[in-house]
Amino acid sequence: MWKNSNLRCLLALAILCLRSLIYSQEIGSLGHPQNLKCVTHNLHKMICTWDVSSKGRHGQTDFCYTTNDLPPPVCFKTKEKRVEIPVPQSSTMVTITTNNISGAAFAAKEFEIHKKDISFVPHTPHILSLTPDFSTSTLNLKWSDNGSVFPYGLDAFWQIQILRKEAMEEVTQVTYYSKLTHEDVILSWNWTSDMPLECTSHYVKIRCYVNVTQFVGPKDWSDWSPVEEVPGKDTEPNGSGVFPQDTVVAVGSDVTICCVHEEGQQIQRMTYGPEIYPMIHLSSRSSAIRVLNASASDTSGTNVVCILSEDEMDGTVLFVGYAPDIPQDLSCETSNFLIIKCTWKPGRPSGLYGKRRTKYSLFERTSGKNVSCEVNEMNRERVCGFPVLADQKTYDFILGVSNPIGQTESSLLVDLTQRVHPKTPEKLTASGNSSTSVGLRWFINGSFAEIRLLCQIEINSGHSERKLHNVSMPGGKFSTYTAQLNALHPYTRYQFRVRCSAADHFWRWSGWSRIDEHTTLEAPPARGPDIWRERSPSGKSLKIFWKPLSLSEANGKIVSHEVSCYLLGTPLEYKEVTEPSNSTEIKLGKKDCVISVVAKNHAGSSPPSRITSVELPSDNVKTDRAVAMGNGIYISWNSYPNMTCGYILKWCHSSGSEPCSVDWQKFPSNTTDAVIKSAVGLIIAILIPVAVVVLLGVVASIFCYRKREWIKETFYPEIPNPENSKALQFQKNICEGNKTLKTLEMNPCTPNSVEVVETRSAAPKIEDTEMMSPAADTTVPEDGSDSETENHVVVSYCPPIIEEEISNPPMDERVGSSQVVYIDIQSMYQPQIKPEEEPEIDLVTTAGYKPQMQLPISALKIESRSPAEEELDKTAGYRPQANTNAWNMDTPDSPGSVESNNENASFGSPCSINSRQFLLPPKDDEDSPKPSNIGWSFTHFFQNKPND
Repeated sequence: MWKNSNLRCLLALAILCLRSLIYSQEIGSLGHPQNLKCVTHNLHKMICTWDVSSKGRHGQTDFCYTTNDLPPPVCFKTKEKRVEIPVPQSSTMVTITTNNISGAAFAAKEFEIHKKDISFVPHTPHILSLTPDFSTSTLNLKWSDNGSVFPYGLDAFWQIQILRKEAMEEVTQVTYYSKLTHEDVILSWNWTSDMPLECTSHYVKIRCYVNVTQFVGPKDWSDWSPVEEVPGKDTEPNGSGVFPQDTVVAVGSDVTICCVHEEGQQIQRMTYGPEIYPMIHLSSRSSAIRVLNASASDTSGTNVVCILSEDEMDGTVLFVGYAPDIPQDLSCETSNFLIIKCTWKPGRPSGLYGKRRTKYSLFERTSGKNVSCEVNEMNRERVCGFPVLADQKTYDFILGVSNPIGQTESSLLVDLTQRVHPKTPEKLTASGNSSTSVGLRWFINGSFAEIRLLCQIEINSGHSERKLHNVSMPGGKFSTYTAQLNALHPYTRYQFRVRCSAADHFWRWSGWSRIDEHTTLEAPPARGPDIWRERSPSGKSLKIFWKPLSLSEANGKIVSHEVSCYLLGTPLEYKEVTEPSNSTEIKLGKKDCVISVVAKNHAGSSPPSRITSVELPSDNVKTDRAVAMGNGIYISWNSYPNMTCGYILKWCHSSGSEPCSVDWQKFPSNTTDAVIKSAVGLIIAILIPVAVVVLLGVVASIFCYRKREWIKETFYPEIPNPENSKALQFQKNICEGNKTLKTLEMNPCTPNSVEVVETRSAAPKIEDTEMMSPAADTTVPEDGSDSETENHVVVSYCPPIIEEEISNPPMDERVGSSQVVYIDIQSMYQPQIKPEEEPEIDLVTTAGYKPQMQLPISALKIESRSPAEEELDKTAGYRPQANTNAWNMDTPDSPGSVESNNENASFGSPCSINSRQFLLPPKDDEDSPKPSNIGWSFTHFFQNKPND
């Protein structure tokens, strides 16, 4: 038993020593609290955290703090190294005591916390929702600002970060501003992606910064919120397509279009319209292209095609247009007080049609009523109707305009009673049973009971100007309106039409109604006819004349005239003369009477016109002068004070064999001159200037023609065709004694006709009696001389006289000799003489004309010619246009004239001796180019006649 007792004592002592050892080791390993930090998230409470120097086991911690406004310390126990205490006004004392697991304190430390040491970091924002709108590629982000924990009026800044693709590449980072209102407010923010959201995944996160200016401690951004994701189509197992699908963008936009395909497929190429664009890699299942500054598409849009393989493709359509313009010239009016019609001009076309077209709505702010407007896109002017509201006269309109690209508006305030534009009057009818008045009726579709109408009636007749008659009347509801027109002219066909407007506040006239016609009844003629009488030369009869009444005086159709002759109230003779006669004859013998003429129509008779048969004294009235004028005859006479009734001017139209037609005109007593006008006078006034113009034209034509013929004959003499002209046919017996008639042949070219007047030494004239000239009677202008005593030789072709052998032919001629025949030239314009009167021919002095087509080569070498040859040339006959002294000097423009500056001028005629061209082209080469003349030429104005 003892042994067991001793053993128990020893065991208890060992356990006690062991516990003491363990306790002493714990006391030695525990450290003091350190690194105390305090952060506030709401400016009211702060969270303080700390560390301990050892990681050994320990029990609860006693945390005590004191503030200036709470002198007793506040203590509490915590198992964590984190506590939340109020934010002090300035500073606070904190005591942290560390206890062991048995609850005994073994370490303590005091800290003094100043307010400047406290950091302010807002709470981490929480995203409430992230909603995608795939049709507009827009993300909508919503979160709470936690404003209830902050004082009122603090500025808050929110940093929002957008990321894209699987690698979460940053796309953009924006800062959003808000004002805290001491309430929790849900904030919303939209972001539109430049890439369709279907193309790849998009991510969003957010953090916050609150600007507390009165807080003295450090301020910092909150932590980033957890990331919210919007997955793209490339993350879906079966997601594929080209995006965006049939979207609308503004002209000038940069557009990204992507093609999402299934696993295992590969994109070959992508096209926008006809062009292939480089592709942008987005993910393993998605690629995109980017179109910069897109231009307006046509009405059906622009195709985008994604080609995956030769037989597989996908695509979409892009519509590119304009946002709507602000409506211009907005105007509203009513035509019937039932509907208000508003019109405007849309401005530039949007280029979008169908379901993408521009839409209009009319909103009235006073009543809050809104109507949608159905408009025609093809009309340049838009129209929209709005119902008239009861007991409302003023309307405040807002015209809203929108399309998928944008929207705008225009406003207008209008008083409806001042914007009345009635519809066109209908059913206009004119009626009446009077010669001077007519009644009109018409209908206007509309309710105008609240206003007065002003209607304008247009009156047209054939013999008067257009007149406008205004009439004001109270308006009615869908009423018929009437008007009475007076002071019309009898027996006149009138045309009426009417239009209306508001009387008190004029805005616009309605359209004109259709025309209605009405003819007034006849009335008795307004006055008697103007009459005159003439006694026959024998004095036994009297002829009475009268003038027809004008339409405005006749008041109807004149059917007859009653002619009466009275002597002291006793009728001597009565006649009724029917139309169209305007005169009659009465047998009076030597008697005199008072003549009365009355015009009659179907409605009655005119007042009588009277004149006595006694001749009125006119011996004292003398005509001062009578002058013919362009439109009549001007007559004046002296004034006679005793004349109280006036003057009658009588004249007679005489046309030769026809009897004289009497006419007359009355003038008041104060008139001393007049112009007699009549149809004959007007015709003569017209014919005289016309005849003068025609006469001048004829004279000018004759003068110009004669000048033309002179210029033509002087500068361009006609050369006859030897095949058609008899001028080159001659009798060879004149020179050779052979009577055979033979035509002169000259190879290769024979002039058609040559006429030259050449001054030369005296020589006898040689005439060919066989040459018949059609211009034999034509006088040729003298060549530089006014005297006929000078020696002239007029030459024409004669039989060969001199034969010359040409040994040196031109280069283009065939080798061999040719014979050139020179002949005399004799006038074809001189009268032919008998053969027995022919003078003796001088064969030397009339060597004749040398054709220019086969000149000897030696003739071109002028310098080497001998004086004898030059002397021979002087008498060799015709030298075409070479001798300037032979020109007629009478015309100032002729060469060598007094008024000409060129004494040795040459006209460059085709007949010039300097020319190497043929005078006439061969018959088989009529289309060959003609030689160009050098110098002044009339060829474009005076063309030779064609060969006969």
